[in-house]
Amino acid sequence: MWYVGLDWADTHHDVVVLDEAGRRVGSQRFAHSPEGLNELKQLLLRIAGSPDHLACIVETTHGLLVAFLLAAGFPVYPVNPKGGEVEGLPVRKSLAEIPPDVKLAWISVYLPPAVGLKTLPEIAKRGCDELWLNPGSESDELVEAAEKQGLNVIQACSIVAIGMSPHQLP
Repeated sequence: MWYVGLDWADTHHDVVVLDEAGRRVGSQRFAHSPEGLNELKQLLLRIAGSPDHLACIVETTHGLLVAFLLAAGFPVYPVNPKGGEVEGLPVRKSLAEIPPDVKLAWISVYLPPAVGLKTLPEIAKRGCDELWLNPGSESDELVEAAEKQGLNVIQACSIVAIGMSPHQLP
């Protein structure tokens, strides 16, 4: 199984693909255009070979990216605390609502430390191979609490980890 993290934006999409061990096997930025989405599809198929070997987890409640992934045959798990529906799929309000057989290799946090502390029990319960605390989201208290829950904490910029610079982002 391969795991795809997709960050939606109005003009582009940032994608990272991890293997079952949580190692990054691909990452790229794609234009929000038919050509860009086709490049995304080709990258995913080049890595996984088949849509059946992928799990795509997205935070957006917008339909175009999700519609594209579904049309290409990729499984998609939208997660957003607002819930709702996108392209006929239920939007999960929490990580706990993702099917238990879908492994979360990497959770990247961009929340203030106080909010991170509130979400930590859900993250710990669902589990992940790596919990990335991005600049501004970390605190000694949060790191200590996460490590006490057995989480592998990485204090670094996940954007840089996928081979990009935050300055490349709008």
